[in-house]
Amino acid sequence: MKLEARLVSSVERPEAYRIISHRHGVIRPNSRILVGLPESDRFQVFDLDTLLSGDQRPAADFRIPATAVGDHAFTPDLRTAVFCTADKVVATGESSWEWPLAVAGSKNGSVFVPSDGKHVWAVVPAAGDGQEWVVLDAADGKLVGRASLPWRAYSTQQQSIDGRVSVTLIEQDSCAIFWGEYGQDGLRLTEVYSDEEVLADVDPSGRWLMTINQQGWFVGLRTMPDGNSVAGWCDSRDISRKLGFSGDDPTHWWSTYGGFVDETTAIVSCRDDDWEIHTHWLLPSPATDADEATVDLRGPVKYPGTAAERLWALGDGTWITADDDSICRWTLD
Repeated sequence: MKLEARLVSSVERPEAYRIISHRHGVIRPNSRILVGLPESDRFQVFDLDTLLSGDQRPAADFRIPATAVGDHAFTPDLRTAVFCTADKVVATGESSWEWPLAVAGSKNGSVFVPSDGKHVWAVVPAAGDGQEWVVLDAADGKLVGRASLPWRAYSTQQQSIDGRVSVTLIEQDSCAIFWGEYGQDGLRLTEVYSDEEVLADVDPSGRWLMTINQQGWFVGLRTMPDGNSVAGWCDSRDISRKLGFSGDDPTHWWSTYGGFVDETTAIVSCRDDDWEIHTHWLLPSPATDADEATVDLRGPVKYPGTAAERLWALGDGTWITADDDSICRWTLD
């Protein structure tokens, strides 16, 4: 496989990098890739293919409540938006309802609507120092499931290929990852084993998940859903060796931007010590469930210009990079 990136499409847009910052809230109904972006007092939803064709008109546009905090969400039919405010979860649009928080004064809420559009998943404060994960009916806001989370922290939610929803809790020195499944027995949680790692992506086959150490020490390719079996492992020092540096201390570090280009290949961004030079590296998806397998790190990927720090792998053979003023979609030549 060549390590040369070929440009598929691109569009110029102010603060283009923000589309990658909001990649965790993406949903994929009927093969569309929909991403929501807050713009001043508006919450706008874009079809990624349409945006990259040069049409920058949003597919949906909602007013953000003045007291909204954290991440926002939208339904796949683009008729309703959901927000978390300091004291409630609120839906606006075709469906309009409010669900009051048990503990008011939240400064960091998180809401998410999966691609089936049936439920709203919200991470909200609980009594004491904890948080809880609640599942609400998207039509009327009725509580249908809830589970306790261990501590209060910044959180992101995203959906896997098989319909599970994940939440990653992030503090300065610690992280925790959970899968949630809602069914007849309510909301059931599975904790993903991790070592100060954030969840980066799940591969299109639904077999593997990628985790990245918060400090940039390593990338792990783990088995779904609990992550207990490490099928691939890549230390930051492997980058240094590939670039010809000697010594035991790493000269380059993994960033938290990574994901699966397709079922066979993953891509991860890394940086140098000074945060000035960024490179992207390819990791083959594991073929077996072997523990502690060594990943054959390949790279860096060659671009026509300078590699951006931020990337977002789409799982269809392409990935997105973005900087201050442009969004680019790439594939391997």
